[in-house]
Amino acid sequence: IYYKLIYQNLDYIPYPTKGYAGEIAVFKQGFNSKMNVWQLGVKGQGNWHLGPNTFYSISAIGSVKVPFDQPYTNSQLLGYGDMNLRGYESYVIDGVAGGLVNATLFKQLANFSINLPILKKYTSSLIPLKVYGKIYGNMGYAHNPQPWASNLSNRMLYGGGFGLDIFTDYDFTLKLEFSFNQLGQNGLYLHKKTLY
Repeated sequence: IYYKLIYQNLDYIPYPTKGYAGEIAVFKQGFNSKMNVWQLGVKGQGNWHLGPNTFYSISAIGSVKVPFDQPYTNSQLLGYGDMNLRGYESYVIDGVAGGLVNATLFKQLANFSINLPILKKYTSSLIPLKVYGKIYGNMGYAHNPQPWASNLSNRMLYGGGFGLDIFTDYDFTLKLEFSFNQLGQNGLYLHKKTLY
């Protein structure tokens, strides 16, 4: 069972450039000794205009599960769902408490439409495209009291990078990101999700 409270005051939900969003959720999973977990999750995001076509965004996500002594299947944290730490896309980091903070500075580089007459039968033949360039940084932490915890648990993790966001019709956003982390690893990653 769960209860979720969501607040959104954004200029455009699929790709916000101004406004705030937040979410609080309480989950209960299982009602016996083998499966018994309470989880509190919080999310928040703020977006600001800094100048002509220049924007800043900061978001934070956190989660805690009690009791802390959870089986492995209940210990999913960083790398699952919305809890993606950029620069650590190749990892999942299990834990029962933790969170992350993302900060992004982005600028609109282009805003135009492509004429595709072949699509006229199905939709408008003009497909709008917006392209944003960005730089970002993030940090996260996953607390895991279990002896099987990975070497990425129970320590502060940092990552960052730069990239392009391509926004088009039907609220589709493609993110091309070159990310790096404190382990000295880097790579080019593709993402679709925008909020958080």
